[in-house]
Amino acid sequence: MVSTDLWLAVQFALGAVFCTAGVAKLTDFRSFAGVVRDYEMVPVRLVPVVAGGVVAVELLAGAGLATGLALGYALLVAGVLSLVFLAAVVVNLSRGRLVSCGCFGPHSEDISWRTVGRLLVLLAAVVDLAVHRWAAGGSGPVWAGGVGSQDLLAAVGFAVAAVVVAMWAFELPVLSRTVLVSRVTTAAGKGTR
Repeated sequence: MVSTDLWLAVQFALGAVFCTAGVAKLTDFRSFAGVVRDYEMVPVRLVPVVAGGVVAVELLAGAGLATGLALGYALLVAGVLSLVFLAAVVVNLSRGRLVSCGCFGPHSEDISWRTVGRLLVLLAAVVDLAVHRWAAGGSGPVWAGGVGSQDLLAAVGFAVAAVVVAMWAFELPVLSRTVLVSRVTTAAGKGTR
């Protein structure tokens, strides 16, 4: 059934986005905490706590979306996170401040109205999936109707395709730049020892 595959793809793609973002932030946590500080949205003494909370909650939401476990809570958390990120970006843009978006770690591009657009698309996908789940009587798309292995395989294929298309459509070299910077940093660190 294509509609089930599509909803599963949306769910898995969202899970992949949140997990990837959380892992990228965790790999260079100190720098990500600097990004949180740069937003000037929380008192400086709370920056490490907020940064750690963002990473933990992002990973939990991603895991819930990717596995379908506690899907209702994962959707709620993903929606709230998306709204908080959106508010922080809009506030800083309205202040005329250009800071790293921090979306996929500290080496992400600076915020812009394109960042707002991406966050709106992310929020719309979360809301759409939540509405679909609610309309289906609260059962999660992953487990609705006992999804078979063919449906699951098709959904994963759709999710991978959706992430690739989204990266191209929104010109998101952020992930590749993050990986490249991490490799260069690692290589430079090994060369100085």
